[in-house]
Amino acid sequence: MQHETTTEARGGGLRIAVIGVGNRGRMAIDYFKTTPGWSVVALVDESETILREAAELARLPPSHCFSDAQEAFAALPCDAVFICTPTATHAHYCRIAFRHRLHVLVEKAMTNCWEEAQELVRLAEEAGVCFCVAQNYRFARHCRSFAAVANDSGHPCYPGRIEMVDYIHHIHRPRVRRLTFPYSMVWDMACHHMDLLLSILGRLPDRVRSEAFAASWTPYNHPPNLRAWLDFGASCRVQYLLTFDAPVSSLHIALIGERGTLRLDHRREIWFHPAGGDEALPVAQPSAFSASGFRETVEGWRDYIDGGTEPVHGGRRNLEVLRLCQSLIESAEARDAVTLCGTPQTRSEAVAC
Repeated sequence: MQHETTTEARGGGLRIAVIGVGNRGRMAIDYFKTTPGWSVVALVDESETILREAAELARLPPSHCFSDAQEAFAALPCDAVFICTPTATHAHYCRIAFRHRLHVLVEKAMTNCWEEAQELVRLAEEAGVCFCVAQNYRFARHCRSFAAVANDSGHPCYPGRIEMVDYIHHIHRPRVRRLTFPYSMVWDMACHHMDLLLSILGRLPDRVRSEAFAASWTPYNHPPNLRAWLDFGASCRVQYLLTFDAPVSSLHIALIGERGTLRLDHRREIWFHPAGGDEALPVAQPSAFSASGFRETVEGWRDYIDGGTEPVHGGRRNLEVLRLCQSLIESAEARDAVTLCGTPQTRSEAVAC
């Protein structure tokens, strides 16, 4: 059962609150205030300065600005909420929203706890609301184009059945900020990478092996880098490396098949290297896809609210991504290969790994 808050029911569009209105939260405010079918009615943030600046952007009076989400939902009628706070706080705000029967779009990762993620999906279903995770990375123009070519056997740059993958992302992130918890790189960035791999390969690996490590110059309290191997049996093998300690940011993803290698680089350009060829061929990216993927992320959530099926970034479907992330952590902890944690779940139960 879904909460009846369609545009037609409300007349002026869905009334949305934004929790966490600095940086990415402001991007969301700008999107919702300029997109038909939405009406920004409340802002929540712990910082008075950030809240005041966001209120100017949203053109909202002080009476619509709050430091506490519970107070905001009690004071103003809302239909939906976008949560853009540090990962460790996501579950707290989701629970409040579900108690008020609000549709929720929460920033990635859904949470930094596998058991908690399963609980949130269950609570959303019990509340009868539409719960999605802002995994916009897979919808970004370069990633969406990359995955589309990899799965289109009729495309001239199709690499063939992918049997090997190199995925290397070095990120220069010397400022720790809120990433003070163990395996923060998994919940902050690897969740995007694993979601993109799922969109390309179409299924979860059978086993994973991973290692967390730190450079000698790291400012982090916990190792911020991850090396992993994802085993899909005889069909495909993935080598993966993510670092936050890198002195320079770079990206290299190579999908290797019998017909050649499809490659995505740090300039967000896609290239195809035909088998046995010397020259790389550029791959066009449709301009219809948004650069960041945020528009598609919100549109998928909105279609879900309006009665559509759960999108690929819906809460329950996103559990597959978190299941893989949790397995990477378990392998690093065990210092050994592991099969994926958890088991497939019904809509009425959550199984802890």
